[in-house]
Amino acid sequence: SLISKYQLPLPYATATPPFGTAIIADSDKVYLGTSKWDGEEFNIINIQDPAYPHIMGSYEVGSKVENIMIRDNLAYIANAGQEQLLILDMSDPSNIRKISSFSPSGYTRQEGKTLSYFNEQTYFGRTSGGFDIDSDHELFSLPKYNSMNFSGGIYGLVPYRTHILGITRKGGSEIAILRNDFSSTTLANMSLP
Repeated sequence: SLISKYQLPLPYATATPPFGTAIIADSDKVYLGTSKWDGEEFNIINIQDPAYPHIMGSYEVGSKVENIMIRDNLAYIANAGQEQLLILDMSDPSNIRKISSFSPSGYTRQEGKTLSYFNEQTYFGRTSGGFDIDSDHELFSLPKYNSMNFSGGIYGLVPYRTHILGITRKGGSEIAILRNDFSSTTLANMSLP
């Protein structure tokens, strides 16, 4: 049964409520990303008492939040704006601060889509934008920077030991297996029936 529900506070009475687009939970907190709207697109909601959720803090991303990853009081946000990867300091949830961002070339056509973390590396994938432009890569790793062009975009990814499993929209290669050091092209492709 439904224990409770929560609606983000509207910035003014006639504002249209946003659609939720990304969510993750950690340590009695829910991190909610929304579509672009007149309020903040990244929100921290306290759910320590599930019957009485309340907002702890929020941040204006300026575009649709596609994915959220939380590590060590930092929020990594993949989004559709110019700063396609935002890194926010949440040590004080009432005063969330941007500490870094990543804006690869092609941001006017492509959207930040997915994030994952493995072995001290953050992996970031984005859409292809409908065109395969070799210089506008779709897969990145940070802080040890590497990038790779992948014509079908990267819509989901899981780093695993020496490989990355990627979900793409390239016909015949809906699942791609790549080296996580980006030292070569795709190792294998699988087509979904």
